[in-house]
Amino acid sequence: MVQSGIGRGEHVALLGENSPAWVLHYLAVAMAGAVVVPLDSMMSATEIANILQHSRSRALIASRKFRELLRSIAEEHEITVYALESDAYPKSTPFRGYQT
Repeated sequence: MVQSGIGRGEHVALLGENSPAWVLHYLAVAMAGAVVVPLDSMMSATEIANILQHSRSRALIASRKFRELLRSIAEEHEITVYALESDAYPKSTPFRGYQT
C-alpha cells in the first residue's frame, strides 16, 4: 500500500467476497497506517458511491466481480481502483476435526 502512495490516515475502501485475500488486503491497509473502509458486497451502486464520498476514500480495492459496477463510481469520485485477487490465494480446506 505504501508503494501505491497510500499513507497514514488516508481512507481506503475494500469490497470483495469473504476470502483470505480480503483479510490480507485489510491487514495491508491497516499496517500502512491507512483507515480501512469495509464495504458490504450486497450494497447497491448508489450506497457504495455515498460511502466513498462521505468517507473521502482515496483508493478502492475490489474483487473482479465488482469492477464493472465500480468503474463509473471510481471515475466520478476520482478514486484509484486496485484489484483484490482472490484467485491468487489457495482455497482453504474444510476443517475435519482434531486428529488424535
